[in-house]
Amino acid sequence: MCKLRVKGGLRFGKISLRNLALLGKWLWRYPRESTTLWHQVILSIYGTHSNGWDANTLVRWSHRCPWKAIAQVFQDFSKYTRFMVGDGERIRFWEDLWWGDQPLRSQYPRLFREVTDKNILISSILGSARPFS
Repeated sequence: MCKLRVKGGLRFGKISLRNLALLGKWLWRYPRESTTLWHQVILSIYGTHSNGWDANTLVRWSHRCPWKAIAQVFQDFSKYTRFMVGDGERIRFWEDLWWGDQPLRSQYPRLFREVTDKNILISSILGSARPFS
């Protein structure tokens, strides 16, 4: 299927990369389409993470769960995204990329090991009185 057409293939390219791109597209759409039926179904089954992007990963996943594959793309996907902090209510201080070129947990690993709430929001640390970005 991945061979050139002249060699009898369909020239799809690497299917694993296409699959990853399509999963990333669903992940990208999730926070933007909060009023759609598919978003509401995912939300009602799995709940949501405080960052609004990925579903609650504390839920026990079935091995056939389609959202599991989408949620697993988040770690790779997040390397190429940067959050606009706004009021800081949805961005995790340590885990999300919002300052510099890597998450703060990677910039300050020794300090991160000492932190008790690793998913704390920016607004909880810095307050939400004004926008940050």
